Amino acid sequence: MSEALQFTGWLFFSALKFLFAPGSIYVVGGYSFWQTIFISVLGGWMGVLGFFYFGKIIFGFFSWLSGRLSTGAKKPKRKMTRMNRFIVQIKNHRLGVVGLALITPSVFSIPLGCILAAKYFGHDKRALPFLMGSVILWAFVLTSLVSYFDFRF
Repeated sequence: MSEALQFTGWLFFSALKFLFAPGSIYVVGGYSFWQTIFISVLGGWMGVLGFFYFGKIIFGFFSWLSGRLSTGAKKPKRKMTRMNRFIVQIKNHRLGVVGLALITPSVFSIPLGCILAAKYFGHDKRALPFLMGSVILWAFVLTSLVSYFDFRF
């Protein structure tokens, strides 16, 4: 029972904080290289699927709601913050969905990256496969780095 609970905890940790998950699974959990990759990828995929579809549902609901509550009044102009500028640059960059997918597990967390992907690339059929492929890539990179430097005590 304890092993199943620990495995489930690592899956949720991978879904939420992917950047730190492979190292923690390998060092703290004591799993092998391939077990670490398996747990990281499975948890990351759970997070990608859950947050991507959650984002699509939420933004679909808000779109529906704003259409229902629209009074025809003019919307106030949005202010461009540093974060808004960064998001627009990613969206309009030539890499677009590929660039967002590549930086999601490492720079952004999976929840934030997948919700942004659902908002800006929810209509793009490539968004979900690229996000899932990025999780595989980063799981190998991060696990390899931790394994190479062998942080086990």
